[in-house]
Amino acid sequence: MLLLTPHMKIYVALDPIDFRCGMNHLAQMAKELFAEDPKSGVLFVFRNRRQSDAKILAYNGDGFYLIHRRLSCGKFRFWPKTLRQQKEPGVIVEP
Repeated sequence: MLLLTPHMKIYVALDPIDFRCGMNHLAQMAKELFAEDPKSGVLFVFRNRRQSDAKILAYNGDGFYLIHRRLSCGKFRFWPKTLRQQKEPGVIVEP
């Protein structure tokens, strides 16, 4: 079970990613984008180009979780501005 705690960091990638990649590729992307160890207990959130899907990568000490959420209709409207519109690779949010 994945447990969100108040002290947990959550990084949200701003630009879309290729959703064909798996958890190893996402872990590498998290390391490159955020300069953060994917095994440090941080949650990484990614989206696809249409903003209809999101993937969450998390590590709990035993292994990685890869959570894939697909909306049946519509898209995630709350997503922050893309990297082209601001200078940071992502944003940090609270649980």
